[in-house]
Amino acid sequence: RIQDKCGPNRKPLPKRTYRGGIIATGEYFDLGTLSSYLRSLVLNVSKGTINFGYITELQKIPDLVQAFFASWIDWLERNQHWILHNLPQIQEANTATVRTNIKLEYERLTISIAALLSVADIFNSFADSVNIAFDSVAAREAILRLGREMKFVAATMAPEQVAIDAITEGIENGGFNIAVSKSAFITSKEADGYNVDDGSYWIITTKVNNLVEGYAARKNYSIKFGSELRKKLVSMGFMQEAEGKRFTQDRQVSPRRPRGYLITLRRYSYEREYD
Repeated sequence: RIQDKCGPNRKPLPKRTYRGGIIATGEYFDLGTLSSYLRSLVLNVSKGTINFGYITELQKIPDLVQAFFASWIDWLERNQHWILHNLPQIQEANTATVRTNIKLEYERLTISIAALLSVADIFNSFADSVNIAFDSVAAREAILRLGREMKFVAATMAPEQVAIDAITEGIENGGFNIAVSKSAFITSKEADGYNVDDGSYWIITTKVNNLVEGYAARKNYSIKFGSELRKKLVSMGFMQEAEGKRFTQDRQVSPRRPRGYLITLRRYSYEREYD
C-alpha cells in the first residue's frame, strides 16, 4: 500500500482519502485522480506480450541477471560525470521531441515521457560499450506510443471530461427529471429542470452539483464541481454561466426561484490519435 502525502512522522493527514498503489497486476485497476495518472505509466499487457520462456531461462541462471545489473551499475558509476554533463541537453532534446510528436497538455507527463527517452539514450550508450544488442529506434518508438496512450488516459480522466460525462448521462439516462417545458417546470414538484426551446437544458444547480459528485464517487474519481471547473465548462461552451442564474418566475412548488445552470449538450470526447 503506497500512501498519499502524509503529515509529520509519516502519519496520514485527516480529511484526506488514501488509496493503495499498484506496481504490476494482471487485472484492470482505477487510480482516483488526474494527478495520479500524470505521475503514472499505465501499461496494458496482453497475452503473449511477455516471453515467459526467457524468464524461465533467466531464473535458471541467476548469476547472469546479477552480472547484467552489476555491469549496468558499474557503467553508470564510471560514466556519471559524462551523464551529468550531457543529461540537460539530452533531456531538453527529448522534451522537444515529445512536444512535437505528442503535444501533451500536461507538462508533468511531458517531462516523464521525455525522461524515459533520455534513459533509453543513456542505456543505448551502455549497450554499445558492452557490445549487447539494443534497438534504440524501436525503444524510442515504443516510449512515444506509450506517451500517446497516456495522453488519451489523462484526457479522459480530466475533471471537465468527467463532469461532462456525468451531466450528459444524467440528462440522457434519467438521472435528472427534466420537464418538457418551462411552464411544466413551474408546476412540477419533481422536476429538476426543463427543456429550453433552443434545445438546451436549464437544471437546478444543487441537482447538478450532487449528480456530478455522486457520479465521480461511483467511478472512483476525486473531483469537486467547484467554480474553476464550472468556468472551464463555460469556456468550452457546455455551460452558459459558471454560477448559474436564478429562475425569474415564481414556481407553484418549492423551491420557488431556484438557481440553475443552462447546459448545452455537445459531444466532447478525446479521440485516440493512433490505431
